Amino acid sequence: MGIDYGAATTAQLKAEISGAGRSIRNIAAELGVDYTTLFKRVKGTNPIRLQTVFDILRVLNMTPAVFFKRVQERAEADYRG
Repeated sequence: MGIDYGAATTAQLKAEISGAGRSIRNIAAELGVDYTTLFKRVKGTNPIRLQTVFDILRVLNMTPAVFFKRVQERAEADYRG
């Protein structure tokens, strides 16, 4: 297979949310979106839109550059095993 950037993105989102001491429910409320929908997207059950990732990053006060660098590192580490 190849590097799974989708899995790395959702795993990193979960890590960043947790690391910021936030919850998906809290972020959903701040964004004004349905909790269940956001939960399924962050957990990887349903596909997540890039705009949703950017919205979450804004709430976390994180730049996309930092986030996607971490995603890249995670994806490569997971690929190497």
